[in-house]
Amino acid sequence: MEKTEKRPGYFARLKKKRLLKQSQSEKADAEQNQSDLESKTPVICEPAPIGRSQERNVERARGSDDDSKPCNQTKKEKSKPPGTVEFTVGPRDTLNSIALKFNITPNELVHLNRLFSHSVVPGQKLFVPDVDQSERGSSEHLTA
Repeated sequence: MEKTEKRPGYFARLKKKRLLKQSQSEKADAEQNQSDLESKTPVICEPAPIGRSQERNVERARGSDDDSKPCNQTKKEKSKPPGTVEFTVGPRDTLNSIALKFNITPNELVHLNRLFSHSVVPGQKLFVPDVDQSERGSSEHLTA
């Protein structure tokens, strides 16, 4: 019986491959850096003159127009859906209790306010259906 050469294990082969790839990538990086250093020459550029229309575009991009919103306002404000009013959540309010007050399902409240969960916190602003408008709408249906 001849002794066969034992093949290295899976992890040993994996380690060997990783080391080989790492050494090849290091060589390629070194060659790339060397060619970059040889090809780099200092370039000095002067900014092109700006015309009056381009100045206005630059000011708009910076947000320095008087009629624009402040730059520090990074969070986009929610737009009020039609037929709704703003409601501030009280200390003992839950999504279910608010839904009961306005005769709407909690899921409809979540959808209307684009919430990510059914949890609300005191002081949070929610959009709820306008009770006055819905009463007016129902009375119009009765008279028509």
